Amino acid sequence: MDDSISLAPERKEWARLRELIEAFSVKQGLSAELSASLQLIGEEWFINIIMHGYKEPVPAEGPSQKIAFSITRQPHDAIRLCFIDHAPPFDPLRRQAANIELPADKRGIGGLGIHLIRSIADECRYARKDGCNYFEMIKKIGE
Repeated sequence: MDDSISLAPERKEWARLRELIEAFSVKQGLSAELSASLQLIGEEWFINIIMHGYKEPVPAEGPSQKIAFSITRQPHDAIRLCFIDHAPPFDPLRRQAANIELPADKRGIGGLGIHLIRSIADECRYARKDGCNYFEMIKKIGE
């Protein structure tokens, strides 16, 4: 089962994305805890695309400005979240991991959202194809 949506790169669209993840979770009989984890990593990446990929304020309207999102139940009890955007290339998996051991005033800016995603998701994949960023996050059910 696959649910998908096309979103404008605007913060107000987070409400639509959250509703889609919630509805998918209910249809799939997922726990409230798992649903909350999926929403958290979905929100982190969606806001990351808007703020850093499209660099608010939002660029001119058009199909290339949309963010495609899909959520799918995979075989072997896993959930796949996939974002596709037309922002400049950015591979979050190549970014140096945030050093969360350092005090907040000693850490560099950025990277905590990616750290959060990687700590919640069981697997992440990035690809750049046809001028688009493809970022997938896999979360196993029951873990």
